[in-house]
Amino acid sequence: MGKYNFKFNELADLEKVANGEGLEKYNAMTAVSMLSRYNYFIREMDYEDNKRNIKSFIKVFYPDTDLNMFASKIESIIKSVGKDKNKIINIEYVPITKNELEVIKSLDNSKQEKIMFVLLALAKYNYAKFDGKYGYSSYIDFDQLFKMARVAVPAKDRGMFLHDSVLQGLMTISLDNKANTIMTPTFAEDSGDVVLKLAEPEFNDLAYTYASYKQPHLYRRCTACRTYIRNKKDSNGKEIRLCSNCRKAKEQKEDSPSVKLKTCCKCGIRYVASLKDTTSFLCADCRINQKREQSAERTRRYRQKSKDEE
Repeated sequence: MGKYNFKFNELADLEKVANGEGLEKYNAMTAVSMLSRYNYFIREMDYEDNKRNIKSFIKVFYPDTDLNMFASKIESIIKSVGKDKNKIINIEYVPITKNELEVIKSLDNSKQEKIMFVLLALAKYNYAKFDGKYGYSSYIDFDQLFKMARVAVPAKDRGMFLHDSVLQGLMTISLDNKANTIMTPTFAEDSGDVVLKLAEPEFNDLAYTYASYKQPHLYRRCTACRTYIRNKKDSNGKEIRLCSNCRKAKEQKEDSPSVKLKTCCKCGIRYVASLKDTTSFLCADCRINQKREQSAERTRRYRQKSKDEE
């Protein structure tokens, strides 16, 4: 499973693209996909108006793009947006209440606490994203959950570890008709005294977000991306103010004036790219994950085709 991509204010990103801002993050087709959603959901354009607007957009902001070559792709994007049932995501924050945190803290087990906090955060994000349609459920496998919680438990023991939480009545685990794992925290509540407001920076590292809540003096925020980092000093005794990703990107940029910093549109980290790079929009890890997913999809289609021909 690849990295999760948590979107809170998608409308802001779509508006920027529609206004021709921040386009260095995206290639032409990604920008077209975003613009088509904005035109359909916000501007309420029909197919033909959407198509004309996108063609004008490409001529202005992506003049090197051959419209004839990508005509069918563009038309496919515009047609698909009308079938897209997922509305534009516009979440201000995910609320975590005092009662929910009291349940988690009462476990008095750091590993279990972090697992339950991450599961709760994911469940409440999905609740906000889909307007409660699926309740407080999270589609996530065991390995990804433990990775996000920064909890080290042998793979063979993870199922039993979570089963203990099921026996305690803290969560349920089930499968849907496609054999996806569904985990639901039973202590999530619709309202209450909100203690934590989780936005995109907090979701960059939920384990550290919970750790900083319990021991705020040990953590601080990265001054660039706002994610939580340990409160440490470098070899010169100066406070470290950047997370490892932002620090690495900054050092690489300083070492080479011919590069620039870009933001991965998948996971949100900053990465270094050539000044001439106008097409990349994913960091190295996300590019690798994307290739794996594409390869898996090609294999699936091939197997399905072979099965149909039998």
